[in-house]
Amino acid sequence: PHPFPFLAALATVTALVAANPDEGIRLANLTLPVALALLVALIGWALGGFFVRDSTRQALIALVVSMPVLVSGYLFGWARRSGLTAAAADFLELGLTAALVVAGILVVRRITPPAAQVARFLNVMTGLLILLAVPAMVQVATSEGAVPPISSTLELAAEDPRPDIYLVVLDAYSGLESLRSVYGFDNSPFLDSLRARGFSVPDRPRANYTKTFLSVGTMLNREHAEGLAAASGPAYRDRRPAYRALEFNRTVMDLKSFGYQFVYIGSSYPPMAANRLSDTGTRDVISREFESMWTRMTVLRPAVRTKCRLLGCARSSTPFEAEDASGTEARLGALAAATDLPGPKFVMAHLLLPHGPFRFGPTCEHRTPVWTTGPSPAPDSVARPAYIDQVACTNRKVLDLVDRIRATSGDSALIILQSDHGYGRFPGGMPPEIDAAAADQIAERFDVFAAYAGPGDLADSIAAYRTPINVFRTAFRVMWGFDEAPLPDLHYWSGTRQPMLLIGVAVD
Repeated sequence: PHPFPFLAALATVTALVAANPDEGIRLANLTLPVALALLVALIGWALGGFFVRDSTRQALIALVVSMPVLVSGYLFGWARRSGLTAAAADFLELGLTAALVVAGILVVRRITPPAAQVARFLNVMTGLLILLAVPAMVQVATSEGAVPPISSTLELAAEDPRPDIYLVVLDAYSGLESLRSVYGFDNSPFLDSLRARGFSVPDRPRANYTKTFLSVGTMLNREHAEGLAAASGPAYRDRRPAYRALEFNRTVMDLKSFGYQFVYIGSSYPPMAANRLSDTGTRDVISREFESMWTRMTVLRPAVRTKCRLLGCARSSTPFEAEDASGTEARLGALAAATDLPGPKFVMAHLLLPHGPFRFGPTCEHRTPVWTTGPSPAPDSVARPAYIDQVACTNRKVLDLVDRIRATSGDSALIILQSDHGYGRFPGGMPPEIDAAAADQIAERFDVFAAYAGPGDLADSIAAYRTPINVFRTAFRVMWGFDEAPLPDLHYWSGTRQPMLLIGVAVD
């Protein structure tokens, strides 16, 4: 057969890679999308054999069958935003896709068999689409570098304390002020519940950075990101040095050299899906975010959901979700189970809570996800109350987790509850360039939740500082006497086009 329908199908995957080469994508993430895309093209090619006999028109039928199926999210994403029920929107998208496929087949059957040069043109053009993505594919293939040896310049004496340490990163959890002023939600009762459990809450905590990988990476490396920004190249787009510094960070290296077991609970966010230094937890899990976003652009999602409504599904939620409610529950379960492991241990979890998609109700009931990204983002009037519902659920989950940790570790454990950045309500979920962000969005992005508990005056010492950059510097100084003076509370904005271009902001 002519290769152009198969190349066009493959281009739906490679184009998404080319548009997001620095998002922590791994080759393993492409396996399912590539297989499904080629299978759809093969089915279209086989179907063409029933209608025509010449190979060129057969390939054209494969093209007009596979393309609507693989790009329906682009063509008919408006149906998902039309205000129809999810079932009606899925049915409408399936009907429109089917109508386009049938119309394409009828047109191809009626036309005169095209000349060989038409097929050659399509072969060349689809081949060029693949070639254009080759640099991004090479970047993905070469981004998975070797694991460095465990090393540290710090040493502990045998008699030094080694309390269990729990770091729970809560993604896009806006602070008390923003929740009250932007959403009309008073989070004080939750903070009071934490204080009653012995937590110290810093006064008006703020993020150092507006992106997760920078906020968490600098906290764990105990230094600001100027060096990483310089290493990102003149365009300030290369995130790979920052991603590597996030995974192989100083704090984990130091704690492992002190005899700590490292337990990592990752999320679907690609840079934090797994950590190869982990001794246990979810070290071998890769992110499903890429395949989830790819399938959101296809007719596969409404097709599977419609099938589940009619015939039932083996699982409780729709497949192809990067972070569904059941997956989040499983991560919370793994985090709770880690409390039973022998110490000393450093347990780190990145939870996409209350980050979207909003998949929990206020009492943690599972709901149809409310998306703020992709071809069918929810309007602000829907996203805001859904976000607050997820905040309320997050509070319940956190209190349950704290009680579980206290039941096994008592008051001796250091518990760090830290938001990486606030929500901000940005279209597509990503902060734009700073001149395109409203003042209240900028303020909310830096306004975060944080609370700390630990033995003695350790929690009070950490809470005396406003930003994550000083969390582990303070812990290492107070617990073990290391010479790590506090760093200034600097705040940097970075947008989506140039994520490593750090723009200083006076947040107050």
